[in-house]
Amino acid sequence: MRYKWIAVLVIVLIVALAVMGCSSDTPEEAALGLIVTDDSSSKPAEGQVAPDFRLETLDGEAVALSDFQGKPVMLNFWASWCGPCQQEIPYMVEAYADADDQFEIVAVNIQESTNTVRDFADSAEMTFSILLDDKASVATGYSIRGIPTSMFLDSDGVIVAIHEGTLTEAQLQSYLDMIIE
Repeated sequence: MRYKWIAVLVIVLIVALAVMGCSSDTPEEAALGLIVTDDSSSKPAEGQVAPDFRLETLDGEAVALSDFQGKPVMLNFWASWCGPCQQEIPYMVEAYADADDQFEIVAVNIQESTNTVRDFADSAEMTFSILLDDKASVATGYSIRGIPTSMFLDSDGVIVAIHEGTLTEAQLQSYLDMIIE
């Protein structure tokens, strides 16, 4: 009987991780993917201005979210080892290439080395802004509980929509239509 309970608990845990949208190959990667915070009252929400932050790019340049003020932004939290992230990135790359400068993508990579992120970004042809959250401080401040998570901001920096989990191409386009004027 005890083994049945353990089996049920293991299945529930596996399903919970799948629902969170986080896929990993090792236990270390799984630990990186789940960023849990106790204070959900400070979690950014739709209708609020997105909290500003400053992180470094792959080239070491400090960039703030507020640097994109005046332009709609897709703010995406991701990691290269995350299977669901890998699935949606080609849609992001295509949408950005076709956008004719109508919006920006700010892709916040969580806790990976610059070289790992650069290699992945080059192979995925990611030409939008990639910021490095090496200590997961921004992800924690945004109460990111699983990746990928995307927030869609209007040109005033107000969060119009939040999507947790993998975006389909149609979902991405729908969210972009909401923020592009």
